[in-house]
Amino acid sequence: MSSKNKTLNIMLIGIGPHAKRIYLPFLKKHQKRLNLKLSIAIDIKESEKKLIDYFKKNDLPIEILDFVPLFNGAMPQIIEKKLNTIIKKNQINTLIISTPPTAHKQYALWGLKNNLDILMDKPISIYKKAITSIEQSKKIYQDYNELLNAYKNSKSTFIINSQRRYHPGKKKAYQLIEKIAKEFGVPVTNIHSYDADGQWRLPGEILNESYHGYNEGMGKVSHSGYHYFDSLYKFYMAGVTKGKKADSVRLFSSFLTPRGHIKQIQKKDFRKIFQNEKYNPEYSDQEFYKLFKNFGEIDFSALIIFLQKNDVICNSSIDMIHNSYCGRSWVKPNTDLYKHNGRIKHEHHVIQQGPLQTIQIHGYQMNDNHDKNTKNDFELGGNNHYEIHVYRNTGICGGKPLTIYSTRSFDKNRIEIDSNVPVNQLTYEYSRELVVEEFFEILRDKRKKSISSFEDHYFPARVMSALYESHITKQPVEFSFGGNN
Repeated sequence: MSSKNKTLNIMLIGIGPHAKRIYLPFLKKHQKRLNLKLSIAIDIKESEKKLIDYFKKNDLPIEILDFVPLFNGAMPQIIEKKLNTIIKKNQINTLIISTPPTAHKQYALWGLKNNLDILMDKPISIYKKAITSIEQSKKIYQDYNELLNAYKNSKSTFIINSQRRYHPGKKKAYQLIEKIAKEFGVPVTNIHSYDADGQWRLPGEILNESYHGYNEGMGKVSHSGYHYFDSLYKFYMAGVTKGKKADSVRLFSSFLTPRGHIKQIQKKDFRKIFQNEKYNPEYSDQEFYKLFKNFGEIDFSALIIFLQKNDVICNSSIDMIHNSYCGRSWVKPNTDLYKHNGRIKHEHHVIQQGPLQTIQIHGYQMNDNHDKNTKNDFELGGNNHYEIHVYRNTGICGGKPLTIYSTRSFDKNRIEIDSNVPVNQLTYEYSRELVVEEFFEILRDKRKKSISSFEDHYFPARVMSALYESHITKQPVEFSFGGNN
């Protein structure tokens, strides 16, 4: 049977929010068209009851649901033996890893050892206490190198679900940068990226929330930070031409932790803010301060400098903020602190190409309900707002001095990027589906190349590691660039 027609027998490991939102619906919708078979889904024993109930209530394409004990560090032999038996019995050839990132490396190493084709969520890995331990912070890029070696010695396809590489707006920006670089030889000379996540967690929630929380010594860098390090890399690489590529990177970080946040907004301030509700936390500001020792970062800023033979050839900076403008106006939190607790996102990038071109990317929401979307959500303030403003030196580059693009446009003054973006779906959800679609297309035709193959993820993994190291040492960290082109 040719690879184009054979059944892809899939094992899904990790049935959390991402798998429920992306992988399971995709497999249900496209199983016949793509000849996919979700043979088995695996999760930890602690989640057994709620997941059995979940699958009973939802009509999902799964044959076997199984559970393994939670483990830290290397995969226990008893679990490896069980998984080996399962893949042999069910002729598994495809693995989707959607576990918490602390388990990514272990399951990926096992999958590569068995030559399974792998789609894995970002980031590559994270470590508890990364904010205080040099050893733990360095393990992040050490894990990347270990996995890269295992990948090179396997027969697997290995793709990272870094969906912003597939976002139609990001892809358009890469094309615009590349065009000027190829035509005039001018690379990217400066980048600034900004993200405000609109997640306002009160002190008691900071103390106890574990999902994308701070209480295990990691925070924003280990969560959505990966997307921005990866986007920065892709912006920079889009402008690289012969002889213009950096050979090293110098990085410096500044973190705001819960200890700093408790000094920004104090108990007396919360009582003024929530005048219509009683705010009566369990601890005083001073007690919270003590309890927040060694907690992960809420916000961070980073200066990332690209060098060639010790000369600076591109400065870049990133500002990422969890506690920012949002829609929350209540004390008692909703059940889902991550998605449905007043979260409103703002995103902004500025990419400079010397005197020839400036690209500004704008994505600004004003509402916290993202479950229902219409064509109006592509406008300023809408859930899907995403515009690219391109300023060009027309005397040299030709064209117009300002061109505006949008992922979907109902305005004659803007150019639409991708008419396939569903009106009723978040564009980033659409981008996640494109990753999964590409993965299965490549498994059908190995001649196709992924835009998110594992070997192209050194930079975001290395930056994650270096940011924590710089925070701990209060010194810049320098490392080899190693970008692919």
